[in-house]
Amino acid sequence: IDDFIVNEATAETPAHVTCPAKHTVTISAKGRASFTKYSNTCPLKDLCTRSKRGRVMTFVPNHSYARAQRANFANEEIKASYKATRPSVERIHAQMKRKLNGSKLRYRGVDKNTMHYLLLGTLWNLKVLLRNNLTLQEGGWVLAN
Repeated sequence: IDDFIVNEATAETPAHVTCPAKHTVTISAKGRASFTKYSNTCPLKDLCTRSKRGRVMTFVPNHSYARAQRANFANEEIKASYKATRPSVERIHAQMKRKLNGSKLRYRGVDKNTMHYLLLGTLWNLKVLLRNNLTLQEGGWVLAN
């Protein structure tokens, strides 16, 4: 996907994508760009897709931001930081799911379930604070060292 050139829409031209073989197609209103009409004649088809019908790409509204973040992730410092924090965050989510039965929706409707999960997160944070000896001393809450 990084070999394709994506051009955002301007006042004069709609958003479009250019493939490595220099074929250009317009991105539809639903965010799809189809290279199927070039699939039989393109010499670089094997590099772009394994599909018999040709390459079809789907873009989200913030595609340029996602692409920039992917390029940014190539930095070794960012990769190391991500690898250091991801396991602990994933472990917390797994423990909440397992120990607080967070894998099932309890209510109908987004608002009620959002509130339920916010309360589960608050409960989990309180549990962690108490485990770290949160105590009331001299009119304030203090974590014991």
